[in-house]
Amino acid sequence: MQDSHPYVSVVLPTYNRAKILLRAIRSVLDQTFTDFELIVVDDGSIDETPSLIRSIADERMIYIQHSLNSGVSAARNSAIHASRGELIAFQDSDDEWQPQKLALQIERMSASDPHVGVVYAQFCRVDQTSTRLFPKSGELLDGDIHAHLLYRNLISAQLALVKRECFAKAGLFDEELSSLVDWELWLRISRTYHFTYVSQPLARVYFTSNGISSNKKNLAHALDKIIQKHNHDFRSHPEALALHKYEIGVLLCLSGEFERGREYLLQVAKINRGLWRYKLAALVSLMGEAIFIRVYELRNRFQPDWYSEYRQLSQRPD
Repeated sequence: MQDSHPYVSVVLPTYNRAKILLRAIRSVLDQTFTDFELIVVDDGSIDETPSLIRSIADERMIYIQHSLNSGVSAARNSAIHASRGELIAFQDSDDEWQPQKLALQIERMSASDPHVGVVYAQFCRVDQTSTRLFPKSGELLDGDIHAHLLYRNLISAQLALVKRECFAKAGLFDEELSSLVDWELWLRISRTYHFTYVSQPLARVYFTSNGISSNKKNLAHALDKIIQKHNHDFRSHPEALALHKYEIGVLLCLSGEFERGREYLLQVAKINRGLWRYKLAALVSLMGEAIFIRVYELRNRFQPDWYSEYRQLSQRPD
């Protein structure tokens, strides 16, 4: 590693991904922009990860080992503490950047207003049956997007380039959250900074259905914590608050906490009488757990819920 500080620090947490990790590392090392350091945080792996990383001869790589598995947020935070770049980017251990990813985002950051703290981009969502672009071009948001983020997150960490100063003002990843950690961080950063984007896919994000994202109970509890943590912001946007309480209710009803989930749905329907889907969900919940799950499954074939897309993608284990 050169004595001068790199312009960009790339953070890559990993846990027991030796069989696929090299693809993610190579996609970083092969970037057309080269003034970066790559900090790989091995979060307590017990597979061949240490020997794999040590076999890669590149002076831009820094290897940090955790003796115990502490979670993706702790791993990312370890790397941020060790980083030296003015800008910080994130990669996941099973995804693949396009070669021009950093170059295009740095160009966009340089051309942006000083208030911009984050540049994000689209990505190709790859699963067992399809490849889709996310977010869609019409969903990309620019400028002060805090109010929009209260409703839905469109920014995956591995597609974000963040100014170091954002972490000094907003803090690091919340290590107490088991899910939705990307979204919660953007909520904090967007209070102070603007966001902008590159409107083309700059990564391939690989999704499997058996990750942390498949645990709807974790999502519900994390969403509940985030609402409590950002209570003032959500109460200033009651439609967003109602939406997420509805989502918590559905998730709990589907994950073995039916009685508690029904309480959320009845509460939302009572407060927001004008929205038919809230009233309908509450009514169906009164028919019992089995009927509720069956009706939900039928509905979801035609209109997938919000967490069927981005929020699953961002919660996969590293």
